[in-house]
Amino acid sequence: MVDGICQWCGTETKRFRSGRHAKFCSLICNQRFVTKLKSNDRPPCSMCHNAPRMDRSQFCSNECRSAKASQRVVIRKVYARRCDVCGVEFSGSTRSAKTCSAACRGVQRRLLMVPMATCGFCGNEFRPRNNLYRSYCSRLCAARSRAAKQNADSAERLAMQNGMKLLKKALRQFQHGMSDLIKKSRRRRFEQDRRRGVCEACSASFDRNTAAQKICLECRVNRLRAEKKSHKLKRKDLLKASMTVWEKSKLSTRAIWSRDSKCYLCGRETVIGSKYEATNELYANADHIVPLSRGGKHCVDNLRIACRKCNLAKSDMTEEEFLSLPPSDRDLRRERYFGKVSAHG
Repeated sequence: MVDGICQWCGTETKRFRSGRHAKFCSLICNQRFVTKLKSNDRPPCSMCHNAPRMDRSQFCSNECRSAKASQRVVIRKVYARRCDVCGVEFSGSTRSAKTCSAACRGVQRRLLMVPMATCGFCGNEFRPRNNLYRSYCSRLCAARSRAAKQNADSAERLAMQNGMKLLKKALRQFQHGMSDLIKKSRRRRFEQDRRRGVCEACSASFDRNTAAQKICLECRVNRLRAEKKSHKLKRKDLLKASMTVWEKSKLSTRAIWSRDSKCYLCGRETVIGSKYEATNELYANADHIVPLSRGGKHCVDNLRIACRKCNLAKSDMTEEEFLSLPPSDRDLRRERYFGKVSAHG
């Protein structure tokens, strides 16, 4: 064997990447080579003894098979018997043959006195031939009876399955209904327990909106009113205590606005008067540079004009603290506090 040459036709073969050459130039040459090797290992034909046999066969071709079949002789076994009715010897092809003809077979059946039977499907009377315990007159009646039983069994089984399905469905619905009722009763009881509470201020029972609510609405309103009133009184006391000289005309908003009408926080021009609404964002407000809650005084030196928007955003902060905030945070505080007041106003 030479590398690079086909083992069947002798042509040049291709070379692989590994450096080796293929043994055959194509798949056809490979199959022919394998067939030749197999034919050399096969035994000769059983008829002509020359050509090798075909795969899984004793002959090389169909002609040899037909010639061998024509030489065969069919041998049938013949059993010698004596008829049970007439006593004549006869040759039967089976061992179970007991009569020589159909007439003797009929006589034998009559002698045996085979009783008539009734078909279990159609109800017709018939005489059983081979089996005395046959229940049907023919195979057709037997098949029909078997099919009817199967249909009846399947119908009964189907009815049982449907009944079980309906029962399971009703049981499932009942369980769901009971669970829903239990859930609703528990939720109702929980809502009642959650809503009912005792006020810590007046010791009266009330319906709570949240679980953390501890006082009733009336006591809450009264507490807010008291806190607002105390805040006003405290602010009034702070104003009186911080005044060095009681000069009402000099400390009024219009007097301060006539001195400087621009907002000292944003630099915009403010407005004042009855023709402007108090909720206007440019409405002039007298603002304390140092808040009263931080120790400031209610005097001319501590009062400046600020627009309503900046005054609400500044809240209780000093001027330095408010101006030190980033512009975005200042704008956010302006929109937040002024939006709340506008909504209520």
